[in-house]
Amino acid sequence: KEFPIKSTWRLIWLKNKKFSPAASAFLHYLEKEKEDIIKQTFGWYELY
Repeated sequence: KEFPIKSTWRLIWLKNKKFSPAASAFLHYLEKEKEDIIKQTFGWYELY
């Protein structure tokens, strides 16, 4: 009855958190590639 199921994901961290270079690079990658990651990982969701 209630399909498709909607889902929201959030990344959170402490306000004053200092990231390692690897973590900063990963966050930058996620920001840059977010739409492609969603399409590749959850593209099947569009079929419902």
